[in-house]
Amino acid sequence: AQEAHEKVDELRNPFTLRNLSQWLIDHGPRVLLIVLGMFLVNQLSHFFSNRTIKLVAGGTMRGSPIERENRARTLVGVFQNACTVAIFVGGILMILEECGANVTVLMGGVAVIGLAVAFGAQNLIKDYFCGFVMLLENQYMLNDTIRIGDVTGQVERITLRMTVLRDAGGVVHFIPNGTIDSVSNETHGWSRANIEVGVAYKE
Repeated sequence: AQEAHEKVDELRNPFTLRNLSQWLIDHGPRVLLIVLGMFLVNQLSHFFSNRTIKLVAGGTMRGSPIERENRARTLVGVFQNACTVAIFVGGILMILEECGANVTVLMGGVAVIGLAVAFGAQNLIKDYFCGFVMLLENQYMLNDTIRIGDVTGQVERITLRMTVLRDAGGVVHFIPNGTIDSVSNETHGWSRANIEVGVAYKE
């Protein structure tokens, strides 16, 4: 009876050499295919996102070639990071499901945590999303003179998080992209200088 109990415990223990080798034979090829599929899909997404974003970003001739290249590189980086996170999260969930984990419960917990983080950082997420749309639509570029609300100045820096303006008095304004409701670009393609010249009545 003692030997039978030991044999049963050995069969139930998933970390014995026999059970590990059997698990690798049954599930190893599938896990390997999932990992290879993750890397392959990731490379394909990088290739197609690179081509697509450069095609969209290159549709305008505004700015120097360096500025257009920097804009395209920023958009490509954002797209590639988002695709990489989505692909690897999906692949890890498939591997966990293959290993016997209850993915439904895990996804429920992750969803609750993600919802809490989204509520706490909704302004930050809004800043990044609005910055991405601004870059995609090419609303303004470096060295453009724009007006955002009551602030008018020259664009010194553009990131996904904020826009940096320097006004005529030399003051630098850091404006989160999520707070920008409207933008007035005074140098979009061309500009006009309005000069008031005072002339005396006797002249």
